[in-house]
Order: sequence, then structure tokens, then C-alpha cells
Amino acid sequence: MKVLLGGAEYKIVFGYLEGSEDYAGNHRRVTCQLVEQPDGKVIMHGKAECHPKDNFCKETGRKLALARAIAGFNKAERTAVWAVYRGRFANKVSPAGAGIPTERRLGEGNV
Repeated sequence: MKVLLGGAEYKIVFGYLEGSEDYAGNHRRVTCQLVEQPDGKVIMHGKAECHPKDNFCKETGRKLALARAIAGFNKAERTAVWAVYRGRFANKVSPAGAGIPTERRLGEGNV
């Protein structure tokens, strides 16, 4: 995902820390980095870790890591980042190409 902040372009990159798997091979830690484009310099980063007794949720981990990564931004910048994050599925269709959106948002169509 890419976002424009103050005239500069940044890429939001999510990843998983090596060695963060539990006994079943599921990841337990998510990282988020804001990378300045085109030089690739990491300007902000955040991390979220799931407690061993909790079920890992990729979406929750990503939201926590992103929130921690952008905590130092002002409100307008944070709002812009969240708008890009929430809109990441806006133009995607299902893998079968049937024209069915991969994500349904509240208030769109019948729920």
C-alpha cells in the first residue's frame, strides 16, 4: 500500500518476525514499516505480538502494528494512513473474477 504524506510517498509494509511461530506453525508477531519511496528508508515501525494463550488474528495484529507505527504522526496524517489501509480492497475482485468484492463494508448492499 502506498500513501502520500506532505508531498512524499511512503509504502506500508507488513511482515512476520522469524521464529515467532507457535507449536502449530502459526505466526505470533506482526510488524509494520513505513518505507520512504523511492530510497527505501524505514521512517517508522510498529510491532504487535499475540499472547501464547490467545488466538492469533492477522487483521488485529496488522491494525495494532500500524497504529503503533503511526503513533507519532499528527491527526491528519494518521487519518490519511487509515483511509488507505481501509480502502485497500476497494478495487479488488474475487480470485474467480466473478466481480464479487473480496471485502464487504458496512452500509454497502445487503448485510
